[in-house]
Amino acid sequence: ARLTAQAAKADSLEQSQQRNDLFCQAPEQMDSERQPENGCDIWALGVIAYFLLSGQSPFEAAAGVTDPTQNMSFRKACYVFMPTEIWRHVSREAKHFIALCLHLEPLRRPSAEKLLALPWMRMAQDAVDREQRSPPLPGNVHVEVLAQDVEGIDIVPELHGTPVGPRLSFRDPPLPMAKVILSAMERMEQLQLAERKAIIAVAHMVNKGQLQAVRKTLSDLDPERNGMIPFTTLMKGLKNHSFNCDELESIVLPGPVAYFDFLDAVVKFQTNMQESALWYVFRSFDIESKGLIEKDLFQKELRQKNKFRECILTNFPHLPLESALVTLGKEPRDKISFEELRGILDSAVVC
Repeated sequence: ARLTAQAAKADSLEQSQQRNDLFCQAPEQMDSERQPENGCDIWALGVIAYFLLSGQSPFEAAAGVTDPTQNMSFRKACYVFMPTEIWRHVSREAKHFIALCLHLEPLRRPSAEKLLALPWMRMAQDAVDREQRSPPLPGNVHVEVLAQDVEGIDIVPELHGTPVGPRLSFRDPPLPMAKVILSAMERMEQLQLAERKAIIAVAHMVNKGQLQAVRKTLSDLDPERNGMIPFTTLMKGLKNHSFNCDELESIVLPGPVAYFDFLDAVVKFQTNMQESALWYVFRSFDIESKGLIEKDLFQKELRQKNKFRECILTNFPHLPLESALVTLGKEPRDKISFEELRGILDSAVVC
């Protein structure tokens, strides 16, 4: 019995380590037939940088998806700089560093030499040099060599919907005492968890077809038109649309909420969780691994109470599943692709 328990514990530890390692593995490493490239290390740097700045992974899995390889936000390199309470105070240079590292295409990730030439790295090296009273950083590597790499990447705040906030650098005034820092970090962690919890709760509550009306309601509840409202007002706006906000009642966000950023984060999180959930279900029916599933079999299974039906209904709020299955049945072909299935569900939700 002891050996069995030890073996189970070892398996659990190994699985945990694999899940943790996955976030530093690049998407292309999930393909066993593809040779690893140098860009894999650059990807790992981006994940580590994101984690060190926020205390969380850049990628989220959907409810019911336990296999990390089916995390579609990871496979498609979809991430957001949220919550704003954390990322508002992170510099533009840091966000661009992460964006360069976490590019989906390995060849578009810069080399280590070019990363060292980025402003964020040069600021760090300059600070170290000044601290050690050593000569300044040699000028043999120039930032302008990155022009082509940076040109193809969208501006990070526009791409991820997060305001840049104040420009922070090593030249800023000295940080406060350790006790003050610790207290601030504890408060930040509480706010981070609270905002993430709120985003996840709303993502399971509102569907895409309802978001436009919710945005208008929240805008009407913003008398100063500055994009900021108390969290209690945000809940009031949701209740105006008859949403059950019981799960939000226990969440405390003392400061105002940037509700447009909040809803953008809800959309991005919801898109990621829905793609992950649907991919998990789709793969379960793709017996031949050809990217196609039997339409009739899928309909039959989703009309029964099982883990697949529960996974879809959990991650697609207010989805008229029966209506979507009827639409699916009208498709002329016997087999459908993942993209076709996703389009049918999206259309059903919007309607």
